[in-house]
Amino acid sequence: MDKINILLCDDNSEFLRIFKKRMAEYSEHFIFEDMYSSGKEVLEIKDFGKYDVVFLDISMPDISGIELADIIRKKNNTINIVFITNMEELVFESIKYRPFRFIRKGRLDVELEECLKALIKERELGLKTIEIGNKSNRIIVTVSNIIYVESFHHEITVHCIDGQYKVRDTLHRLENVLNEFSFMRIHKGCIVNPAYTYCIEKGTVILKDYVADKKELKISRNRIAMVKQQFLHYQVSVRC
Repeated sequence: MDKINILLCDDNSEFLRIFKKRMAEYSEHFIFEDMYSSGKEVLEIKDFGKYDVVFLDISMPDISGIELADIIRKKNNTINIVFITNMEELVFESIKYRPFRFIRKGRLDVELEECLKALIKERELGLKTIEIGNKSNRIIVTVSNIIYVESFHHEITVHCIDGQYKVRDTLHRLENVLNEFSFMRIHKGCIVNPAYTYCIEKGTVILKDYVADKKELKISRNRIAMVKQQFLHYQVSVRC
């Protein structure tokens, strides 16, 4: 498994020292080279593509971690963001940037370790692939790249980060395969990856994907309660 590349930005030099020391214990899984004490320094980075995770202090004097997250998200929408904070009242404001975790400085020992283990687990799951299609037209897709899958008759369209793929298969078979990854059946012809679900409102799944700015998918009326419950369970599971 490739190592997970980390960027950290925090204006507290003592915290940076402690964080770096703790990260050394996980050097087998992580690359931790880039450490900044100012948000303005981070803004000078032109390409965030090499980073898998960015740790941001929410409260910094020059530019806040939330403002920085907004800029980073526009440049790299797949990067995991972890907010570091002692200001829990700002947590709600930061939700729209889909943070992977929140780490409280007062509980660094416990919450950093839990976060790192969760990142390792996510990477392991993200490397898994599935086969879709029949003998004459079969493709291999990385599960973490799938945004949603829809069917029409026996033709399946797999919507991925890098485009769409059409094959002959059944949605029922794919649903059984993707259950392991918490995919949600929102109506008889569509299953959705909760990792790309921005929110659920008014009987609609709102996706924040990487093909369009926003996409909305209707949920069958008889599935609304179940889909909401599945999504809530997914959110709890990835943050516990």
